[in-house]
Amino acid sequence: DGYEIQNYLGLVSGEVVMGTGFLSEFTAGVSDFFGATSDSFANKMELAKQGAEKRMLKNSIIKGGNAIIGVTFNCITFSNNMIAVSANGTSVVIRKRDWLKENAMAIVC
Repeated sequence: DGYEIQNYLGLVSGEVVMGTGFLSEFTAGVSDFFGATSDSFANKMELAKQGAEKRMLKNSIIKGGNAIIGVTFNCITFSNNMIAVSANGTSVVIRKRDWLKENAMAIVC
């Protein structure tokens, strides 16, 4: 709100692949056995998501963008307890709207 898109620069993405680690696997197994949530896996997913987002932002800046719209995250699991998170969006150039210019007619009247 309060900004307008000046230019669409195209799709940008960022990916992170990381292992879950033995300790995460063990605690997740215990959590699964007792029907509890797995904070260790949730923390790994959050780290992967933040890393993917950071890479996507970097790729947008390289293209000349100052914002990203339509962001989605995809999660994938691989064998050997590896997880991947991909962040995707459209890089754009935005500009703050000039409220005074847009409402000049209303102010004059």
